[in-house]
Amino acid sequence: CSDAMVKPVFKDGKLFVRCSYVRDAELKVVCRYGKGRTTWAELLARGDPSALVKARAAFIARRQVYRGATPDDPRDGALVEYDNETETQYHRWEQPKAAQLGPDHNEGAERIAMGVFLAMMTRMGCDEYRPLVDRYYRFLRHGLQDPDYTTWGEIDRASRRRLFNYPWVAEFHLEHYRVTGRRQSLIDACETMLKSYEKPVPYAFVESPECDIVIALRDAGLTAEADRLLAAMKSHKDLIVSPKAGVSDEVNYAPEGLAGRLTQLLGVWKLTGEAKYRDFALKTIL
Repeated sequence: CSDAMVKPVFKDGKLFVRCSYVRDAELKVVCRYGKGRTTWAELLARGDPSALVKARAAFIARRQVYRGATPDDPRDGALVEYDNETETQYHRWEQPKAAQLGPDHNEGAERIAMGVFLAMMTRMGCDEYRPLVDRYYRFLRHGLQDPDYTTWGEIDRASRRRLFNYPWVAEFHLEHYRVTGRRQSLIDACETMLKSYEKPVPYAFVESPECDIVIALRDAGLTAEADRLLAAMKSHKDLIVSPKAGVSDEVNYAPEGLAGRLTQLLGVWKLTGEAKYRDFALKTIL
């Protein structure tokens, strides 16, 4: 490591080696021990995490923002996939064989998290991303969402209305409110979550900003909206804790699915004080 011999330290029956960071690279640390025996560890070395985060944001802003083909292009401001090999954006809607790649290679789905990320960076002082965040708000609210907050995976209304998209969109609206102070964005976050609860299904989201939205609504004096959202949250969580809740979807048994149920049930317990949510989270899920 770093082209120098490193002296190991033995402690409690274990071998410890401290390696110096030299540059971003894949490193192979070789350990020779015993009578001619050798083993090694392959490491991926990366530098300052804050620099990596800033570089990611800059990459998104430079290469993954879709500039509309026309002034009224509903996809203007969308964040899309980027192919590093061809150095071009991937536009699923322009690909005749796009269906073969599955529905998640679109301008929605996990790409929404990039909008949340840029909004968070803006809130932390990176003002250069504010125009992109405002453009992204317009794309989400008027492109991926209908006036009644039905949320689609892409502009094409023949696409599926993926339930997991709703919390991402709601979280962006919440972050947009935190950046701008615009009360309508906070209401958008609330209405998006309310729309997600319309389908009575007994599973939680992988990640949800629902509790933060309730708190933000109360802090903003929007108590009626906060009460309405909390009531809908309780009804949804009651489906999860119900003895009749049969769960067959594999997502519910993935670590992120379990973590979602755990944290969201505990969140509702903190807001309501009702022990049934805490008990189910700790005794059943955990």
